[in-house]
Amino acid sequence: MVRKFKRNHFMQFDISQQREFESRISAVARELASLIENANVPIFGIDRNGYINEWNAVISNLSGIAKSDLLGKCWVNEFVGIENRQATEHMIACVLQGDAISNFELPVFTKNDKRLVLLLSAFPRRDAEKIINGAIFVAQDITELIEYRRNLEKMVQDRTRELNQALQKEKELVNMKSKFVSIASHEFRTPLSTITSATEFIKKFKQQDMPLEIEQKLIQIEKQVAHMTHLLDDVLTIGKIEGEKIPVRLCVIDIRDFFRRLSQEIEQNTGGTHKIRLIYNLLFDTIESDEKLLRNIVINTLTNAIKFSPGAKHIDLTLSCNDETLTLNVRDYGIGIPDVDMKQLFEPFYRGSNANAIQGTGLGLSILQKAVNLLHGYVDIKSEVGKGTELTVTLPRMHKQRYSVSALG
Repeated sequence: MVRKFKRNHFMQFDISQQREFESRISAVARELASLIENANVPIFGIDRNGYINEWNAVISNLSGIAKSDLLGKCWVNEFVGIENRQATEHMIACVLQGDAISNFELPVFTKNDKRLVLLLSAFPRRDAEKIINGAIFVAQDITELIEYRRNLEKMVQDRTRELNQALQKEKELVNMKSKFVSIASHEFRTPLSTITSATEFIKKFKQQDMPLEIEQKLIQIEKQVAHMTHLLDDVLTIGKIEGEKIPVRLCVIDIRDFFRRLSQEIEQNTGGTHKIRLIYNLLFDTIESDEKLLRNIVINTLTNAIKFSPGAKHIDLTLSCNDETLTLNVRDYGIGIPDVDMKQLFEPFYRGSNANAIQGTGLGLSILQKAVNLLHGYVDIKSEVGKGTELTVTLPRMHKQRYSVSALG
């Protein structure tokens, strides 16, 4: 009798444990079902055969189909188009094998064949014995985001095409301008040369009693021809630079000798109105640079300084050279540059608002900057109206290799 009591007692105990375990499992299942149903994101589930067994309120509203109309139906057949079924079935197979999947972008069709794009995350669903019996999907509606992305991509493509077309037209215009400038410059040189030759001939064979007025007119003609020739030279230089036809040819230059000779030449060509005071602060006596471009930089800088400092007696040119850079600092004591003009100084044909009474082309600083860019240098200008201008050009002292540089780069 005692043994029978113990056996019954243990059987009752086992049944109680089983019932308690089942109760806990049921509570967890109800809690999970409630969580799925009341979640504020689209959630649905399928069994191992792909049939729908979970379908919360959010996915019902999104799809337009109630849970009662879908339970037991194949999710892939109901919502996934033929073109996406193979990839979707492969994704489901991976989840049912135990893999978690995230960021799976899938177009689906809802009620009335409305197309949505969902971003899915999928997780294996397990029973009490941890055996996979289905999958749970958490979705995000990215339809508007995808449409926005497509519109943005189209806008980018359209804009890129427009920019490429504009760039091509700009290149064509630059080439046309370069050709026109080159042709016009050379065509103008012929009559200017003829005028110069005729003027020299008249002066050489003039009669002793030629009126002074005629002689002054001839001198004026020569000055204007020289001005026109200088203008054509500047325009032709601008055209060559913008047409990328000026290569950089490097050579070793003796700093003292180069700047001394060039300063003397500029003093003579400007009528000796100003003395160029050279100040040296050199750790190295030579640089590697393009002699023609460097000459162009110095001539434009110094002639500008002289031109825009009428009444002054000298210009200061300070040369500093270390192991990395050559610095040219040109200081004049002239009319200065108004602040309103500083931003446009390097534009072709732009002239300062206080320089109308001084003859010039407005090309000097533009050519200067382009030449400096070709040599991988930079320009800085400080100025005060009525007190003068300080222009600083900084250039590399040595180049690691010899190469040609795009003028527009």
